[in-house]
Amino acid sequence: MVLLIALPVGAQNVGGNVVMGGASAIGGSPQVTSSVTSWQYGQNTLPIDNFVSKCALGASCTFTTLPITSSANPVMIDVITGNNVTISSITGGSGSYASTGCHVTNTGHDNMDAWTGTGITAGTTSFTVNLSGAATGQFYVGLHEALVPQGYTASFDQCASFAVDNTTCSGTCNGVSFTGGSALTQTDAVFVAVDSGGTAVTTR
Repeated sequence: MVLLIALPVGAQNVGGNVVMGGASAIGGSPQVTSSVTSWQYGQNTLPIDNFVSKCALGASCTFTTLPITSSANPVMIDVITGNNVTISSITGGSGSYASTGCHVTNTGHDNMDAWTGTGITAGTTSFTVNLSGAATGQFYVGLHEALVPQGYTASFDQCASFAVDNTTCSGTCNGVSFTGGSALTQTDAVFVAVDSGGTAVTTR
């Protein structure tokens, strides 16, 4: 399973729209931006211990990450479960969270869903993911943070996904493709979440 998220960045204020990856500010005013001059990967936190998820089977999971670097930085939070459930809400760091619309189920294998987050208080280390129902089989969660280039804010652009049978995709496999949107440019950041069960989600 692969999840792909693309995050194009721009410098304009769009009057309080909370979006991710491109050209928005929260509350109608620009946010504090980072000091980096190009997109950088901030963190990829997967709460596991000895290859076992720290999320117990159930309808919610509270997990710890590295400190969020800046409120300007976008995050993607994804879950992998053994049944067909979705993320219903996320809390943590006073952030604004929204679904990517990229839920994908690989029947007989696993299930993925992903949300984006913006405006998260710098230094935040605790998040809670709530599901539409109790996870069965497995419950993994991951948080990805990107460091926004100096002078820019982030907005969500597009998400794509696929699910394949491992017997038809072994070794080198085709990645997720964006369709119906603008071409990737040097101002885009892309998050990719891949699960060995044969599913993937990508956002930009």
